[in-house]
Amino acid sequence: MHMTRWNPAQPTLRLWRLRIVTIEFGCSFLLGGAAVFSARTAICLGVILAGLFLFFMLYWIPNRLRNARVIAGREAFRIQRGIWIRKRIFLPRRRILGFRLHQTPLERALGVWSVRLLTAGSTVRLFPLDSVQLSTLEQILSNAQ
Repeated sequence: MHMTRWNPAQPTLRLWRLRIVTIEFGCSFLLGGAAVFSARTAICLGVILAGLFLFFMLYWIPNRLRNARVIAGREAFRIQRGIWIRKRIFLPRRRILGFRLHQTPLERALGVWSVRLLTAGSTVRLFPLDSVQLSTLEQILSNAQ
């Protein structure tokens, strides 16, 4: 049985890191506002934000992407993700009605697409795919019908 396996592309790691940096800048702006009221509060919040920033950049994002994968077999898709709570989704091809592509300006700059597989009762979100992975997905889904 032929299977196609995808792991997140390298631009996906950059995408998640840029999202965290953007959130960190927003929090830093709010932290500057808190410094007006109390320097001690601003320092405590700054230490907490720096710790969270390091946690997400060095642990959460790399492990999230390391544990994410899509395996497309002849009969079904198997989607695995999660760090502490692992989720495995088994999606038969006959239930897939189509897919939706979405691309933010940041994703466009990195050359990745957000993909959602549409079924009759729900939507299954995949990690962002690069153009090669996306064309493979299109080919697999067109051959299934």
